[in-house]
Amino acid sequence: MPPANNVDDSSLVTTPSTKLKWRSKLIRLTQWEFWPTQLVYFPVLLYYLHCAIKARALVFVCAVNPGMEMGGLFGETKSPMLKELPDNFKPKTIYPEPNCSIETIQQLLAAQGMTYPVVAKPDIGERGLLVEKISNDAEMQTYLDKVKVRFLVQEFIQFPLELGVFYYRHPEQERGTISSIIIKEFLSVVGDGTSNMEQLLLKNDRGVLQLPKLYKRIGKEMHSVPAKDAYVLLEPIGNHSRGTKFLNGNHLITDELMRVFDCINSHSKGVYYGRYDIKCSSLEALYRGENIKVMEINGAAAEPGHIYDPTCSIFTAWQVLIHHWGIAYQIARANHRKGAPYGTTIETYRKFKRYLKYYEEVGG
Repeated sequence: MPPANNVDDSSLVTTPSTKLKWRSKLIRLTQWEFWPTQLVYFPVLLYYLHCAIKARALVFVCAVNPGMEMGGLFGETKSPMLKELPDNFKPKTIYPEPNCSIETIQQLLAAQGMTYPVVAKPDIGERGLLVEKISNDAEMQTYLDKVKVRFLVQEFIQFPLELGVFYYRHPEQERGTISSIIIKEFLSVVGDGTSNMEQLLLKNDRGVLQLPKLYKRIGKEMHSVPAKDAYVLLEPIGNHSRGTKFLNGNHLITDELMRVFDCINSHSKGVYYGRYDIKCSSLEALYRGENIKVMEINGAAAEPGHIYDPTCSIFTAWQVLIHHWGIAYQIARANHRKGAPYGTTIETYRKFKRYLKYYEEVGG
């Protein structure tokens, strides 16, 4: 973080005001991208049920990605998909056992030639929960004390571009389609030399929604004054629920890029539909298929994230989501004809109960 001038500690306010809480509620009410998932997906659910009736299986979507548990609908682990990728397409990663010691982490990092900073995340994750950038042994020990489920640790990739690329391929076709690209703009402020970080964040609706978390995480630093034109990154994790702005990057889609992702997807066995979250060094390198690191592969529950661009209307978002579920239905039917099973309602219910229990253990 750049040099900053600190204010007197006695003036610090560490909890949001009533006025700020009302402003947060107004933002969530008037901007659909912050609406509850259940509300956004209600019309989409009706279309899903229409597809389920045609497939004669309520959980037909499990067949969309036979290589992922539940097709990636929920509860899938990240590690199997990452392990299948060649080294040039993935960050260095270690897979510690739960409740391991800091000494074990140090040994695993050394064996992979990894140094801090790193990113730690649960192997089964949701909306950026417990995904943290860790800069030293002390922070790693804090993470170990907090996380009691299986997790993985990746090298922190310094590439400047982070994208979400939605890719699907019909199982009877060799070429796939990229239908959505999001460009991630991380939560940050730029100093004006007089305003503290709280005041700078109050100028940004996205920053307002993140203030309660930032109060807890960085405390007194919220009342420091960044130097003029100083860039302060406040959230290094590119998740919408953690303040990242998703910008429509569909203008980046080309035949050249689709060939790159045909290559990447060829290593993802049994994956036909989902989103690749990647970092890359530049657009030129991306189109050449170079300097690309896949951070995660998300399956059936993945969204074409460009709908969360602030300029996208809820009606356009519904149209895009329904279109993609129609594609998922077609891919699932094709895979089912080749022997991939649909999910049964009872087994899905049991797995979902186990997933909810796990989610509570993680802290969701």
